[in-house]
Amino acid sequence: MTQKLHPWENPEQDYARTLAKRRSERRYRSLQLVKTLKILLTEFKKYDVNNFNSEILSWIDLLEDAVEYVDDEDFKSAKKFVSRMQRELKNLKSKFITDRKEDFKGTMKSYNFQAELEIIGINPFVAVPPDILQKIFQDSGREKSPIPICGQINEKNYQQNLMFFKGDWRLYVNTTMLKNSPKRIGEIFDFTISYDSEPRIVKQPQVLSEALAKNPEAKKVFDQLIPSKQVEINRYIARLKTEEAIKRNVRRAIGFLLGKNSFVGRDKP
Repeated sequence: MTQKLHPWENPEQDYARTLAKRRSERRYRSLQLVKTLKILLTEFKKYDVNNFNSEILSWIDLLEDAVEYVDDEDFKSAKKFVSRMQRELKNLKSKFITDRKEDFKGTMKSYNFQAELEIIGINPFVAVPPDILQKIFQDSGREKSPIPICGQINEKNYQQNLMFFKGDWRLYVNTTMLKNSPKRIGEIFDFTISYDSEPRIVKQPQVLSEALAKNPEAKKVFDQLIPSKQVEINRYIARLKTEEAIKRNVRRAIGFLLGKNSFVGRDKP
């Protein structure tokens, strides 16, 4: 006697095989959730956070015990729980990084001085007092140019590098640090200065990338520069505000790389 099929059943479909495949897929996905939950448990322990342990362990037990037979509702709930825990962990890491930065700022040594703005070539600069310069050497653990620094000039924040040029260490004061700095030579300003240990990642401006692409010789020189010098050129161009200033300084940067002129306080790359 032929078994009567329900209207929704397909006589050509192997339902046993389909069910086995679905169970296999659910098993795989459930075990992936278990793996993620175990990683989350380990990560929370790193930050000494234990208030999620019981929930995480309960879901691990449920998923492992019924790995092939977790119903849709429980599976959706497990996924939502994992997503919530991932957000909690992300927030925890973000807070931890912020707290670490604040702790570092609290211990970061800052030095105050007054200095007269001078100029060499077309570049305004100030000389950092020798005793403070020695302290920056100690804080940074280096005496080789450039040394990343940060601070304030007349209570305005700046980020810059200390540069050694023509026998002297100089703190160059560009127009982003001090408005119209080339026209304020001879004035005396209040400075704070600290060694800046924060990583500096500067995306290369598109206009500079295009100029380098058009000049393979200059690009070859640029690619051979140490990373700090590449960042220095990228940052200088990136901080410029007007299109005219950007184009002019991109031309100067290319000329500098070709050995035709000075740039960013240097006579040669």
